[in-house]
Amino acid sequence: MPRILSPQSQLQVQALKLAESSDRYFELWERLFATASKEAVTVAQLETLFRELGLPVENLGARLEQVRAAVLAETAELSAQGVGTLPVTYIDGRKIAPINQGGACVEKLIDRVVLETARGRARS
Repeated sequence: MPRILSPQSQLQVQALKLAESSDRYFELWERLFATASKEAVTVAQLETLFRELGLPVENLGARLEQVRAAVLAETAELSAQGVGTLPVTYIDGRKIAPINQGGACVEKLIDRVVLETARGRARS
């Protein structure tokens, strides 16, 4: 799974940057997530995913290298801001632990926040 702060995910994040410019970020992210392994992804694997999504594969290695500096700058900025892990999810100001970021847990929390907000308005 691509994580901008993980050196092992560097190539994945660069690929996502390219896919973003073609409005295919989330499609590629889903594919990367579905094919995740403990090993770093290779350019050849990315070429396969790009082909499957109809994204251009010509000079992919060179294009990945072109966005590398931007990705490294984003990583440095996040580190400078004290961000140690991603994703960090907040709902109504409440930080959600990664273990609770599954769909069912998030749905329950959103329902709870909506209910509490409604109760707060009813008391006003």
